[in-house]
Amino acid sequence: MISRKFKLWFILIILCVLHVSTALAEIKVFEKAVEEIVGKNQSQEQVEAFALQKAKRLAVEEAGTYISSLTVVRNYQLAKDEITALASGVVQAKIVGVPAVRLDENGIIHVRVKSRIQVDTNVLDQQIQQIMKEKGTLKKLEQERRKVKELENKLANLKSSELKRLDELNALAMAIEREREKQRLFLEEQRLRAQGELKNAEIAGLKKERQMQARINQAIAEQERARKKEAEALAKEQDRLRRAHLENEQRWNELIRKSQLTQIQWISVDDSLPLKQAMEEVKHLKDEIANLNQRMDFQFQENKKNLEETFERQIALTKPQLPTDPAEKDPFESTAEYKRRLADHEAKVHSAKATCRQKIEWLEAVRKFQLAQAKVDYLEQKVKVLEPFVNRLQSLQERKFTIPDGDITVTVRSPDADRSHFPMLLAYRNQTTWNVYWSYTDRNKARDFWKTRSYLKAEGLFQLEEKNGIASKLTSARGYHLGIGDQREFRLAEPHIFSEIEKLRQIKKQSLPEAKKIANRIAWLYHLES
Repeated sequence: MISRKFKLWFILIILCVLHVSTALAEIKVFEKAVEEIVGKNQSQEQVEAFALQKAKRLAVEEAGTYISSLTVVRNYQLAKDEITALASGVVQAKIVGVPAVRLDENGIIHVRVKSRIQVDTNVLDQQIQQIMKEKGTLKKLEQERRKVKELENKLANLKSSELKRLDELNALAMAIEREREKQRLFLEEQRLRAQGELKNAEIAGLKKERQMQARINQAIAEQERARKKEAEALAKEQDRLRRAHLENEQRWNELIRKSQLTQIQWISVDDSLPLKQAMEEVKHLKDEIANLNQRMDFQFQENKKNLEETFERQIALTKPQLPTDPAEKDPFESTAEYKRRLADHEAKVHSAKATCRQKIEWLEAVRKFQLAQAKVDYLEQKVKVLEPFVNRLQSLQERKFTIPDGDITVTVRSPDADRSHFPMLLAYRNQTTWNVYWSYTDRNKARDFWKTRSYLKAEGLFQLEEKNGIASKLTSARGYHLGIGDQREFRLAEPHIFSEIEKLRQIKKQSLPEAKKIANRIAWLYHLES
């Protein structure tokens, strides 16, 4: 039997051991909070998991410092990486509270996660002893920790590049918004200014009308003086052929004067000219040109008729100057003398008739030349009279107009770095398409263009053409990008040229040179000056 005194000493020793063990055991708590940004294509749960992992790693680093000091106190021989791996293996982590979510001023989502890490020194001693026995396990833990660290770094790098791209897009979007606001303010300013200047515009319009009327009055006065001079010259002229020429010139000059009065009333062809008004003017011009053509053709026929009649009268009046008939034979005149006198008379008659034929032939030659020259004059006057009207018609056809429903759909394709351009597809009303290219020289601007390609807009440019009457045709497209402040124009088609433009071109290049060639050849054949 064990004595009562021994039992008391045994119980006392056990209590001391338990007291020492309890005194050595300790619960160490580490708390860490981490805030992360939700990137593109990431869910909130993924960000919370990443934040918790990062918080655990930070807490593990702090716990590792604590374990390192603990092993020194207890004389354990552990390396630094072994202590870190040990901390990763013994800690217990959990999220404290609910993850906080906030939205900053730039519209970026932030998630804040708080974690709590507990380290039990009693468990820690057991883990240290076990790891001291199995060094291989410690190495595996270290390798796993390094892999986790590498994955965290890769994810952080990805998030950094994604945030940088997001910042660039946000900056560009803000620039576009500023440009839109600038345009809005400009239009508002223009509207207010237009309201204030409406009366000034009316006054300016009346002033222009007065100036135009003054130019018309001045032109009419100058034309009246020219008519008076022409009438005086015609009244003094006695030569039939010269008079016919003066009459023809007077008719041509009258056509020119009428066309000049029309030209004075033309307005300038600029951006302020609307499409509807341009179409009306084109119709008026075509009618005017047709009327002038008809009048000039009639004038040419009248000039030819006048020349023909003048030459016919001149030829009819051209008769031989015959000598008087010879007297009868005188009784005292010998037969030989009488025959000589008859022969001399016959020679004079023959000479007179030959001279008359030469004059008629000369008149015929002059008539051919005059008719050929009349054709040249007709074509030259036609060019002189019609050219201002045709030039006006051409300037109206070259003018490009925009219409309300003329927007074009733009599809930008991937950049072609070898050719330094963006292939693009333009479509109008989902019917007609064109393949065009947006070239670039600055790669940084090209990158901005590609990131914000959805802001690229295009409008159709229309030109007037002759096709079953007067119509408008989509011939070009203007692409513009508010963000980078650039615009381009792409040629899509050519309009059908107005027939009056082509006809005048043919007269100047073919008909007029041919008429001059014929007139010069006739003048050379009959030894006349051209």
